[in-house]
This record gives sequence, structure tokens and C-alpha cells, in this order.
Amino acid sequence: MFLNYPMPIERKLAAIMFTDIVGYTEQMSNDENKAFALIKKKRDLLLPLVEKYEGKLIKEIGDGTLTRYFKADNAIDCASTFQSKTDKDLNVRAGIHTGEVIVDKEDVFGDVVNIASRLESIAIPGSILVSKETIDKLEMSNKVELVSLGMQSLKGVGRLIEVYAIKNESLIVPNPDDYKNTKIEVHIDDSIPSIAIFPFKNKGDKEDEFYAYGISEDLISDITNVHLIRVVSKAQISEVIKLSQTEQSQALNVRYISNGELWRKGNIFQLSIELYDTKTKKIIWSDRWQENWHNLINIKQNLSDGLLKALSIKPSLKFYCESNDVEAYEYYLKGKYKYERRKNIEEAKIAQELIIKAIEIDNNLIDARLFLGGINQNINNNIESALNNFIDCLELSNKKDDKIGIAKSLMAISKVYWQNYKIDLSRKYCKLALNIFLDYKLDNQIVISKTLLGNLAGMQGDLVKALKAYNAVIDIQKKLNDNIGIAYTYICMASVMQGEKGLITKGTNSAIEVKNYLTKAEDIAKNNNLYFLLWYVYTNYAHFYYLIADFNDMYYYSKRAIEIANDLDEKSKLASPLIYNGIYYYHNKKFKQGINSFEKSLTIQKNILKVDIGNLITKTFLFLCYKKLDIPFDIGEITQAINYRREMYNVANEKECDMQLVYNIYQLLDDKSYLETAYNQVQEKSDNLDPDVAAKFLSYPIPKAIVEEWEKVK
Repeated sequence: MFLNYPMPIERKLAAIMFTDIVGYTEQMSNDENKAFALIKKKRDLLLPLVEKYEGKLIKEIGDGTLTRYFKADNAIDCASTFQSKTDKDLNVRAGIHTGEVIVDKEDVFGDVVNIASRLESIAIPGSILVSKETIDKLEMSNKVELVSLGMQSLKGVGRLIEVYAIKNESLIVPNPDDYKNTKIEVHIDDSIPSIAIFPFKNKGDKEDEFYAYGISEDLISDITNVHLIRVVSKAQISEVIKLSQTEQSQALNVRYISNGELWRKGNIFQLSIELYDTKTKKIIWSDRWQENWHNLINIKQNLSDGLLKALSIKPSLKFYCESNDVEAYEYYLKGKYKYERRKNIEEAKIAQELIIKAIEIDNNLIDARLFLGGINQNINNNIESALNNFIDCLELSNKKDDKIGIAKSLMAISKVYWQNYKIDLSRKYCKLALNIFLDYKLDNQIVISKTLLGNLAGMQGDLVKALKAYNAVIDIQKKLNDNIGIAYTYICMASVMQGEKGLITKGTNSAIEVKNYLTKAEDIAKNNNLYFLLWYVYTNYAHFYYLIADFNDMYYYSKRAIEIANDLDEKSKLASPLIYNGIYYYHNKKFKQGINSFEKSLTIQKNILKVDIGNLITKTFLFLCYKKLDIPFDIGEITQAINYRREMYNVANEKECDMQLVYNIYQLLDDKSYLETAYNQVQEKSDNLDPDVAAKFLSYPIPKAIVEEWEKVK
């Protein structure tokens, strides 16, 4: 149930000033009359100045005052003049912060108010502390002399603020050394900062898990859209979640690790943040604070701001608020969480309904529209609806001049066309997005878009263009010191060399290049102790040896991949190597062992992965094992698997499969068209080889069997 809260509709840029009398509470306990006289004296001095400098007294709280100004210059002039007129009896201190405030009738609300209050609380009598945000808004900044107190952690508000003291002859200037304990040691190395943002831990009810999950995901997304920073992906973090912090930093090759906790109690969030520097072995930012439910939208934005300040990075693009409606944003977070944790199609539909509800409440919620498009694309297989969702997002982003939103929408459109083999359209939209990423030097996004361009070129068989794109990606990854990314790119290069139909043969230059790329990825994994990455390397080795029909080496690497999966206690990682194990047993006529491997893999695909990673391959080999042992099976399952693959990959026939799979289908269905396809693949492959290599290829068991069978039945 959502709270019925009348959301303020007016937001204005304002400078907020807090003042109070230091030691007032003690004076009140000693002499109430004298203490009250001090408040009157302060009021008589301050209020005329507030009016003179076009400010407004919002409220008085005991000895404290909250005033508002629509010009930062006026706030500083008012504070400076006021301090020049005070004496030692008053002992006044002041803090000023500037930003957007919520204006409701005569009152103001928001983070700006809280931060101004905290600045005032760390000031000393006779001083004025201001934030960099205030300095940045000054129209005549050259007339203000400042003393830097550094980046300060304002405890209890979850913010990092660069603080300055105003310096003039009528003010007392704090000693910067007195602020060292709360000063944040920001990143100052020449190296590009790297960070792993681990998911916030939910300390409250299980039903509130979506808050922690959604805020963490959005936080990673924001920090990724910044120049000169390496942000570890959510997928990579999931690989090391069970390791110690030291092991995590080593495995991910990052300097900074961010962790947090969230606990919802009724209408209040209790939060904590910790930013750890693995190089200095120090926690450089740590805080605990509370937020009202109505500030849910701002939590992630404030955390993004704090992390970037600690890493000395200023975004080149403006971050847009996801929504102005808390209820809409909450539905969006719930929908994302439900979708990512879905166990069946029904739960995916529930997630879709939550996302639609968010959009109904706030039609301008671009990220929700993008997410809805993804559901239509991946779950509903409704390409038209997905494209309409993404085009709507593009139009909305253009209206708001939201460059990141525009680029996200363009990439989403590109990926729809990629998935549906419309290569030219996919490339067109990907390049438009890439141009935006290049303009703003968003390295992480440049890597993603150039990788897609490499994939697209590979799908068209343009290996030169594909490898050029991948090498450009590696150049960026080297600059970011992204060893994991480099290894994955080498795996992409190996994959594109193998081709959609596995047109690769032992001993050819192509086979040598594929093995070279996989060896490079393996070396990176071993040299950097990236144990989890070795699973990907060994699984791809197994696939490589499967394609060149070297089943002994295929079995060797599939076993190593299984060992790693067991060591990591990752059952989902057993599915692929079990398929290769089963293929080895099949070709060695160990059909019972093959059945055991294939059935285990299918169980994992169905119950753990919830997706098809090789359902057709697995079932054809499994049923061939059944056939060899005269075990009954439902041939209709093969037809269903074929139709499923056609729908998923938008292919009219099985020409995109490797020749062994096509031949397997022929053996099960006794459909001559599949044998003809396999035979044509053999001929195409042999025609592209040197004569001596072609002769050797045609002597291998699989092509030889295909040719002999075709000669018998053609």
C-alpha cells in the first residue's frame, strides 16, 4: 500500500542559510533571561539584513534561524554583513548550501536544507561555511575570498560536500587542520579510478528487497555513464559475491569497493554507505543516515554524487531524475526486481504489469519505458511493441535533451534489429548512439557499442571489420586497466572467427587464430588469479574443439570447466560443459554416460537457468543416445525445440546451426532436407579450404558420414 502524500509541485533553485548561537543551551540553563536577550539581539541584527538582501525568514528554531535567498550572492552578503555586526556575546556561526528546494506555501524542504544545517553545525563561532555548489552559483565569485576545508563527509545525511570558509577581516576563519578527521581523501592518482559497487544489503523485511536491489542497479548505471572511470558490471560482481573483500578486489582488479545497507521501517529508510580504498586499505567514506520514503527518488542520485566526488570525477552529462513521482518510481523498482527474479512466464507478466503501472502514473519515466520494451522483446517476443516502446523513449529523451536517454534508446533499437538479424539497421542505430558516447567520452558505453559493431560485422562474415572493432575495444579496456573486459573481448574475437556455422577446420590459420585468442584470455585469467573467468575460457575451448571435431580435447576442457563450476558452487555453470561431456560420450559409444550428462544439463537449463542455452543440441544428442539403446522417446520434442529456436533467433531453417547438429536432426527426423543442408555445409566448407586441408577435412568422421549418407539417399 502506498502512502497518500501530497507531493509538492514547486521546486526552485535557492541558497539556504542556517545560523545559531554556539553554547546557547548552556547559557539558557545558567541564565534564561540573558539567553533570551541574546536571541532578541540576534533577531534585531539579522532580520533587517535578510530583507535588505532579498531573503526570507522561513523559521526560527530556538536560537537557530533558517533563511532562504534566490541568489547565492545575497546569501553570502547577508551572512558576512551579519557576522560583521555581531560581538563575542552572540558567538554566531553560519552555513550556506545551494540547490533545488521544494517550496510548499512559505516553507522549504529537501536535501539543501539538511546540508545547510550540517554546514552550520561544523562551523566555529564567527565563521561562515559554504558549499562548492554555492560558490558555483555566485555571479561575482571574484569578490569572495575562500579557504578550502576539503571534501567533507557530513555525517548523518549521507552526503559528501566540498566545503569552504569565507575569508574577510570581519570573520573568523577555521583552521583547515581541524577538519582533517572528517575530510575525505579523494582519488588523486594519475591512474583511472576503478570501482565495484556491490548490491546494498536489505536488512528489513524480505518484501522490501526490491529497494536495495533497484537502487544498487541504478547506482551502477549512473556511475557507468561517466568519463574516465572503470565500473565493474553487475554480472562480474555476481561471480565474486561469496569471496572476502580482499579476494574480491583482486579478482575484479579494482581499487575501490562500495558496500551499503538499507532497512525500511515504516515510512523511514535507514541507510549506510562504505567506500573502501584497497590500495591504502582505508575506509575513505562511511556514513549512516535516515531518509523519508518521499525522498526515495533522491537516494540513488545523492549516492552517485558522493561516489563521484570521492573519486574526483565530474560528470560530462547531466543526470536526469528518473521520475518526479515517488509512487511511479517504486512501481518501477518493484517491476525490475520481479523480472530479474522471475521463475516462470507468469512472474514475468506480473513484472510487466508493475512497469506499466509506473508508466501510467508518470508517462515520462524513460527507464521504465525502456524496461517495458525489453520485456516485450525478450519475453513476449513482440518486436513491434518493443520498437514502439524504444522509439517513444527516443522522442521523450529528445524533448528533454537527455543525451544519455537518447543514447540508451538508440542502443535499445539497435539491439532489437541485431536480435532479428537486420544488420544494417542495427548498425545504423548503434553508430548514432556511439557518436553520443564519443562526444562525451563515455568509455564504458563506447566499449559496449563498439563490441556490438564487432558482433554485427562478424554476423555478416566481415572478419576484418569485426576484429578492427574488437581491437579498438581492447585499446579502451587497456586504458581503463580492465583485464576482465580484455579477456572477454578476446573470447568474442575467438567466437567471431568460428562463425555462426562453425566454418573452421583443424590446422587452418583460422583455427590457429581462434586458439591464440583463447590462449590470451586464459593467460589474463591465470596471471590475475581470475578463477571465475577461467570457466568462460575453458567452456569456449570446449566449444572450439567441438567445432573441429577434436572430441578428446573438448572433453578435457569441459571437465576443467565442470571442476571450476563445482569449486565455485555455481550449478548454473554446469549446464554447458555437461553438454560437451555428453557429446564426448556419444562419439565414444558410451551412450548411458551420455544420457546421464545430457539429462543433467537439461534439468539445469530448465530449473536453474530458466533459459535455452542449447536445448536443441542437448535433445538431439540425448535422443540419439536413446535411439542407440532402443529407449523410447517423443520425437515431437525435437520439433518443438526446432520451432522454439526458430522463434528465438528469427531463422527460417537450421542453416545457422553447425553441420553436426543439422545431421543429428536428420538422423532423428529422417527428413532429407536436413541432410541436404548438412551436405551443402560440408561442400561450402571444403570449397573454402586449400586442397590438401580440404582432403583432410573430408576424412574426418562427421563430414565423411554426411557425404556418404548423402551419396546413398540423394
